[in-house]
Amino acid sequence: MADNQKRNANKQQNHVSGAQVVHSEFNDLGLTKRNAEYMFKFKQALGNTKLDAEKQKTTIDEMVETLIEEQKKGQTARNLFGTVDEKIQNIVNPPQKQAPWSKKLYFLTAGYNFLWIFSILSIMYAITYYFASAQTKDGGALGALATILIAVVVGLSMPMMTRLFAPNVKHNLSVLMRILLMVGVFLGWMLIFTLVAMIPHSIINPVNPFVYMVFGVLGIAGILFMRSKYTIRNGSFYTN
Repeated sequence: MADNQKRNANKQQNHVSGAQVVHSEFNDLGLTKRNAEYMFKFKQALGNTKLDAEKQKTTIDEMVETLIEEQKKGQTARNLFGTVDEKIQNIVNPPQKQAPWSKKLYFLTAGYNFLWIFSILSIMYAITYYFASAQTKDGGALGALATILIAVVVGLSMPMMTRLFAPNVKHNLSVLMRILLMVGVFLGWMLIFTLVAMIPHSIINPVNPFVYMVFGVLGIAGILFMRSKYTIRNGSFYTN
């Protein structure tokens, strides 16, 4: 009985001694007591993740460097990094950032918008074709070429439209000017849609439900391909 108690006491003493060594690792770096305690808990939690040892060391070194500088301004680790659990989650599952605006991103977004509009219109026309009157089929329905042109126009203009009122964009135009610009785009759409609808039905602009369904399937396939290749949420592209 006495031997068991002695062994347990030795284990507890060794555990406390080990913890003190780890604590002293951060105390000797010039961190405040509170920040050193945070880093001690963080290092323990980080050690339980699947992050490789080199990445763990780099992360801890960067955090300590930041803390040494920021604690001079009265900042604490909790204020800078959140709770230990929050910081661990942020490292293990880092949040993705929206891709910076560029010419490439513009055409990617335009292409993605085109595929959506193209798919929706094609499938809608294919379904409504069977419920439309003969007069509508012959004279009022949009042809396949007209559908493509409308999808192209909307796809190309939508990225610019959404950026007009995006909260994370620095706007050089006033709110009134941006509203007027948006109204102008809508009026431009109406004019283009009217002109496109006047394209006569022919072999290159057929009104054919089978063609519409093929277009719809191709459009959906294109959307799925882009979503498999890029990180897309709510029509926005994010970096990995």
